[in-house]
Amino acid sequence: MLIFWRIRYLDTRDKEFKDRDLWLLTDELDAITKAAVETCRELSKSGGDREMLKYRKLFKEVHKSPEEIEEMLRQGHK
Repeated sequence: MLIFWRIRYLDTRDKEFKDRDLWLLTDELDAITKAAVETCRELSKSGGDREMLKYRKLFKEVHKSPEEIEEMLRQGHK
């Protein structure tokens, strides 16, 4: 499963809210972590988004153009 996650944060340098785009390919995780992350993701769809914060360190930041992100979604990873 490919998970995209947008985190809103306050940039303390300019006091502006900004977004950070993250992604995680759960197929690269061990079976227990994969099950935990995917279950947490499904539960977060109904409002429990804060629980995903404990898996934040597993995500990678997206440094891609919108077209490249769209291609990632089509392929399911990379």
